[in-house]
Amino acid sequence: MLCSILTFFAAALPICAKDTLIPISKPYGLAYKFEGSLALTDQDYGKCYQDISDLMSHSDITNVPMWFVQAENDPVCTSYTSKILYQVLKDKGAQNNRITMYSDEEMKQAGQMIYHSSWVPALKSREIMDWVYNQKK
Repeated sequence: MLCSILTFFAAALPICAKDTLIPISKPYGLAYKFEGSLALTDQDYGKCYQDISDLMSHSDITNVPMWFVQAENDPVCTSYTSKILYQVLKDKGAQNNRITMYSDEEMKQAGQMIYHSSWVPALKSREIMDWVYNQKK
């Protein structure tokens, strides 16, 4: 289903990718954590990467350019989802994907005190919007 849906799109702009297919936030205590570390161990990162890679082996979406956008310290949707999805797609051959991780300082400059709303700076970004609208089928 995912693969057939993405054949309609020239590009995708996943903002604050949620980890519903391969849960990362809940089992590792990363969701809704406003203080403390949002870090995964290398072993846990590897397990999450493998789980997502295995899931994505059923669909080839490497031909749809994607620009992942997330706040580095998003307490609602952990940035690992975007990072891992980006890396899995890259390792599977995607060549036109990009990723932007906004720092806490960039989120503050965008007027965002809770670092979940990375769509605010993303949708104001001329570079990102130009990239999206320049993609062709």
